[in-house]
Amino acid sequence: MANSILQELAQSMAARPSPERTALADTATLQHLRDHLFAQVDPLLDGPPPSSLWVLISPQITDPLANARCRSEAVPLPIEPDIIQPAQRPYLLPLGDFGRDDTIDFTLDLAWAEATRHPDRETRGSSVCAWLVFPAEQARHVAHEMAMQARHRWPGSHARYLRLWDPRVFELLTDLGDAEPPVRYAPSTNGVWWLNRAGALQRYPAPATTTPLADATWPETAKAMLRNSSTINAVLNALQDAEHNVVQPPLAAAILSLVERASSAWSLTNELDRIIYALYGVLISRQFDQDTTVREAMLAARAQGDSPIAALAGFDAAFWERHSHA
Repeated sequence: MANSILQELAQSMAARPSPERTALADTATLQHLRDHLFAQVDPLLDGPPPSSLWVLISPQITDPLANARCRSEAVPLPIEPDIIQPAQRPYLLPLGDFGRDDTIDFTLDLAWAEATRHPDRETRGSSVCAWLVFPAEQARHVAHEMAMQARHRWPGSHARYLRLWDPRVFELLTDLGDAEPPVRYAPSTNGVWWLNRAGALQRYPAPATTTPLADATWPETAKAMLRNSSTINAVLNALQDAEHNVVQPPLAAAILSLVERASSAWSLTNELDRIIYALYGVLISRQFDQDTTVREAMLAARAQGDSPIAALAGFDAAFWERHSHA
């Protein structure tokens, strides 16, 4: 199974042509998502103070709401232009009433297709990031708050943005096993929702508002998760495309451990090598490289100047089946 997933990895990372836009979620799925979101959002709209529903869009690859009726009302996150071009900045867009504004259904359908990696989806990555509830007059404050949350300076490094608006990034922080994630996602809002990789609506578990933002302490595991988020998500993408269960809570943390071991134990620096190493760890065994035969083959490959990962192709499916989760 590991080999078949690896063979499909390149295809899963490649772009596909964009078909004409049609609903990808079936009617029942879309109705369920709409009802679920409405049930959680509606009690919050009357306030006090009165609030409205907004969607967070990341147009870095393409802007799915470029032609939306209220596009001129978009509030971009104030990120420096040398970091992200103005046209590619994430932005908040107000939505209308359920049952009247078809943009709600459009964003739910597109978010579902992106989250579940539907084969006919027309966008790469996550363009529909989240739905938020807050008073309209606070839009610029919320946008500024989100930009500042994403801007972080590790000790001894320059400030950079951590793409915390991307659900595939910020949901990694909910997989750490802590009672609360280490950051607040738009703390001034009344609620934030996104779709996980199973296409299920989730509410972001914001930390208690009594915790001062300036005093937030980032656990080392959270820092490592963010530093390696692109590699971890590439592994999750490959597993998801092979219909592996990727929403089991400890999985991202387990992948992080494997990615770090790929670097520390085998000095793997090539991104694809680290992805393949982690895939074998998930699909075969977290200790697959401790098998004497496998370890000797990997060491021999390294001694010859090749990547240790190259040795794994020398073992057939029957061998891996015998060693799977041994």
